[in-house]
Amino acid sequence: MDTLELAEGQQLSLFVEENTERVKKEKDAQIMVVIGNPPYNAWQKRENDNNKNRKYSVVDDRVRNTYVKYSKATNKSALSDMYVKFFRWATDRLHQQNGIIALVSNNSFLEGFAFDGFRQLLSEEFTSIYHIDLGGNAREQERGNVFDIMVGVGITFAIREKNSNHRGIYYYRVSDSFKKEEKLSFLRQKEHITNIDWLEIHPDEENNWLNVRLQSDMAKFLLMGSKEIKAARSLDLSSSNISQAIFKFFSPGVQTNRDAWVYDFDIKNLSSKVQKMLGIYNAELDRWIRAGMPKDIDSFVVDDESKIKWSSRLKEHFAKRTEGKFHAGAIREALYRPFVRKYIYFDNLMIHRPGLSPVYFPTPRSENQIICIPGIGDRKGFGCFVTSVLPDLELAMEKIQCFPFYVYLKDGSNRSENITDWALSQFQTKYSPEVTKWDIFHYVYAMLHHPQYRERYVENLKRDLPHIPLLHNGGGVAICFLRKNWQATYGYAHQLRTGRRIQTGMVRERRRAFLLACGEDAPINRQTRRSRQREPEIRAFAA
Repeated sequence: MDTLELAEGQQLSLFVEENTERVKKEKDAQIMVVIGNPPYNAWQKRENDNNKNRKYSVVDDRVRNTYVKYSKATNKSALSDMYVKFFRWATDRLHQQNGIIALVSNNSFLEGFAFDGFRQLLSEEFTSIYHIDLGGNAREQERGNVFDIMVGVGITFAIREKNSNHRGIYYYRVSDSFKKEEKLSFLRQKEHITNIDWLEIHPDEENNWLNVRLQSDMAKFLLMGSKEIKAARSLDLSSSNISQAIFKFFSPGVQTNRDAWVYDFDIKNLSSKVQKMLGIYNAELDRWIRAGMPKDIDSFVVDDESKIKWSSRLKEHFAKRTEGKFHAGAIREALYRPFVRKYIYFDNLMIHRPGLSPVYFPTPRSENQIICIPGIGDRKGFGCFVTSVLPDLELAMEKIQCFPFYVYLKDGSNRSENITDWALSQFQTKYSPEVTKWDIFHYVYAMLHHPQYRERYVENLKRDLPHIPLLHNGGGVAICFLRKNWQATYGYAHQLRTGRRIQTGMVRERRRAFLLACGEDAPINRQTRRSRQREPEIRAFAA
């Protein structure tokens, strides 16, 4: 019997006869203690596996209206984990009465960025919380997992005693040097929570429990982007809720969920792969329609990844009977990894989640520059990149967010600058009326590379989008130019380093670009005079 089914209000007749009486007693009982070891799995790794977490409408709605609602994170998919649903069910099952929840579970909620609302409500709904952190997270190179699994494990005791005047959160971390058997032996020896030397936790205003080194002064700086913009899902440039940030709009990079099918260094190979997969997709769609369109699409379609790579979005198109059509004009250039450009088939059907990329690069001829930074919850370390083509979601940092200089309508018309007039006013007041929005763009990029900025605000940058300070002096743009024009400058840099003889012509232009990117002075001559029209993009602020 599935415990969570009891919360779904299923009729007792659905259960086998011998379980009916037990189920009825359980539903009617006043339960004061819930003990369990729920499964932990937030999502299936591949759509072709057809192994999604089971849906429980009542419990899922409770999770959305509590833990998800109170989370400030951008990506909240971790809250789909089964153990989160059991925490919610167990809490609700106490019916606001005194009681205890004791669960052995994934311990990702201790520091997970999406779990800020979870931690907040757990501390509000219970008077005392005790957590024994058994570690064992293989991704963090932790040893001694008690269940021989990849994720960390912990034991949580959540106690509700309404008449108690004392509230607290208590934490104990079992030694990282312990092996599996030593951790289990530790638990047997302690026997009772009173035998453990607990560390009392005092959450900060952001509901962080562990390893908090947030710098409060960062909140005084200029917001790079407002999360309210993402919530509005609108391109209304006159909207009042976007005026107090540097950039109006931002979004994740391109998420394909089928890189092997829609990326390639060669246009012919890419076209062949896409047409092959579209052929399989259309054949499956035709077979499904002729079969009477059965509801269980997951079990119906072919799941061979050598023929087709499914995703939830592609199956949504499938359910709507959307036919796949190949368009040669959908092939674009993209920055797949740092300094690695590939061709991408940028099509609504084949791309799982394009973000706002269709309004950053609506046509192959649309010009733009985009600053790419990690999304909230980054585990790979802060980084920053600039590109003039479509950026992949996993470009370098984790789940990148893209801040473009321009936004367009989807037909490629009505190009407008993505830097707010409010930000322009702030910079002009601080520095000079001559400051332009391009200057602001380059200043932001330079600040995001500042070593002291990255070091001081390392924890803030994991939990929030950057806030940009206005220094006494502006920053340079050479590194931005080098990153954007790396293909043009690499040849000169390589030949300069190897001592090879090189021909004239564009060499002077490349040399000038390379020297500017390295901070050197490069005189204008006849060969480079043509680039004067690009001069505002590569000139630097005064140091």
